Amino acid sequence: MYRLLIASRLSSGFKTISTSTVGQLPLFRMDKVRKASTTTSTQHVHQASENLTHKSKASITDENCLTADPSSWHGSSLLSVNQIAPSGLSLLFDTTRSMRAVVHKFGGDNLLQHKLLAAVFYEGSTRTSFSFQAAMSRLGGAYLAFDGHDAGNTSASKKGESLEDTIRSLECYADATVLRHPTEGSVEQVVANATKPILNAGDGVGEHPTQALLDLFTICDQLDIELNEPVEELVVVLLGDLKHGRTVHSLAKLLVRSMADGTMLCKKLILRYCSPESLQMPKDVQEYVADFPNVRQESLSDLNEATT
Repeated sequence: MYRLLIASRLSSGFKTISTSTVGQLPLFRMDKVRKASTTTSTQHVHQASENLTHKSKASITDENCLTADPSSWHGSSLLSVNQIAPSGLSLLFDTTRSMRAVVHKFGGDNLLQHKLLAAVFYEGSTRTSFSFQAAMSRLGGAYLAFDGHDAGNTSASKKGESLEDTIRSLECYADATVLRHPTEGSVEQVVANATKPILNAGDGVGEHPTQALLDLFTICDQLDIELNEPVEELVVVLLGDLKHGRTVHSLAKLLVRSMADGTMLCKKLILRYCSPESLQMPKDVQEYVADFPNVRQESLSDLNEATT
């Protein structure tokens, strides 16, 4: 049995602990994950680069639409972990390992040469912003930063321009957009009107899918778990402000999705939600998790009890 403790951002009055924490990094920070492969496969890396070259009309995508078929990812926006089928997780993790091997062996590649990623952040960001920038740079692309929060140096929001119009304008310059916004549902609204891929880097208290993806990848990588070779039992303690923590919302959903359709992380999953009563995991997330078999949810307020 494996037991993991994952800390969300903590509110005042809830004691911060020092522990071995999985996460806080988005998927594309491929140079920060250890245990590189000794051989390099570029097949999956080329498939990833094609996602930026494909310029189909982006739309709100259906659940399980991102599968083991690489073409399902081409030109797609990433709004929620719900889009990723279990078979799609396997493809994504294989791609991640291949890209990591390229970075460790060569320092990077030029697969995204002449491609531009627009990073539009209406909230402050350090790790997420820098990790996307590092990934584009490692693969030969370029990064255009848009600082849209109150202290930012851009004029679009100050002039009253709508978020959708701002993104449509930026699509004239970039091949894909990473968007973070303080309002839940804002990224979904943008995706409905966008013409190029949009990657959700956090929308209010909604989701943060790229970070949850690397959280899950790190769990598998550090514990030597293969998705098709499940361990008997996995206990994951989600700790802190679970009400507003969009990362833990995405991670809880992704963990149970990884057990569906024969692509299994573990045979039995225990999710322990440890938080003050006022900051508990939202009911909609708990109801989503409850629909999956072989998963038990526990709500606790005592850290010692949660970690025993």
